[in-house]
Amino acid sequence: MINTNQVTNLIPTKNRPHFLKRSLEYYKITNFKGKIFVGDSSEDDLLITNKNLINEYSNYIDIRHFIIPNRGVFPVLEIMSKEIKSKYSFTSADDDFVITEGISKAISFLEKNEEFTVAHGKGITIFLDQDGAFGNILKIIDNYPQSILLENTPSSRLKKFLLPPLAQNFGVHRSVILKKALENFTDYSWSNNVQMNLDELIFSGSVAIMGKVAEINCDYLIRQAAHSDKVLRFDAYELMQQSEWSQSLNDMHKRFTELLVKEENISLIESDKKVKKAIEDYLVFNLSTNNSQHQNYKNQIKGLIRNNFFTKHSYYMLKNIVYFFQKDKKNSINEIKSSKNFKDVIQVLKLN
Repeated sequence: MINTNQVTNLIPTKNRPHFLKRSLEYYKITNFKGKIFVGDSSEDDLLITNKNLINEYSNYIDIRHFIIPNRGVFPVLEIMSKEIKSKYSFTSADDDFVITEGISKAISFLEKNEEFTVAHGKGITIFLDQDGAFGNILKIIDNYPQSILLENTPSSRLKKFLLPPLAQNFGVHRSVILKKALENFTDYSWSNNVQMNLDELIFSGSVAIMGKVAEINCDYLIRQAAHSDKVLRFDAYELMQQSEWSQSLNDMHKRFTELLVKEENISLIESDKKVKKAIEDYLVFNLSTNNSQHQNYKNQIKGLIRNNFFTKHSYYMLKNIVYFFQKDKKNSINEIKSSKNFKDVIQVLKLN
């Protein structure tokens, strides 16, 4: 039996009513019974379109519309999280599908396993035969990798999470953990710049410190790749030139250090040392990938890290580094279509 009554789905969106419509239609046809919070930073006519969409779908699903202009994704999530009343919650992009049946199974797992703070199932990536929100599935990459953290200590989970960081925010969280991990994003001066990269890392790293993350054997996440509405981030060289980058790195260090003191019951000095080493290892690992541009920067950045890590420009490898190592298994579309969960997604993709 599918049970999603105890969960809230936080969906940030901006100027993409076609993707929002697709997402709401999916939760309608799959009989999602939880709450959906839409954090809307859309502008002008696109905001009006979203208002009409949400009014229409409110007849079928429990939706609350938050109009939050001029904010980045994680400040929007923080604002919405303060209104969560359910025991469980998760975040999802407006262009991804978190499978309703998988949400229910993740909740059941967490109900039976108190030592875990997050649970998710298996994920895949899809490519459509045309740009935008609708079309036919052209290609599938099996096994979209997500974080699994079974280590017993907060510092060991943080270290594991950062080498390399994998998607974690789509998983079902205990709401008390998700809300704590989202604290203070509205206070970060850099967090409204959508081209910065550390916001998701700070959120998921905080969750990793606070508890274990499980992957269960079920359909859970379908991510759409390669459409023109994707948010463009700074490339490596541009990012190194941003003063906000140094500040965001400082904010990450401060948050992890303070959280580790509390969760691992260690001194501030010891926590600072562990956090600094974990972030340094993360940066060095990313710089060590087989990419000529990264190799050119590697020695220079290593020196900056060791000489004055938190006050010098630092380098960031795109969060999807894992795709360098991922094998395309080229599962047949017919095999995917045999699953009821994927049939629901295929139905929604043909809305247009």
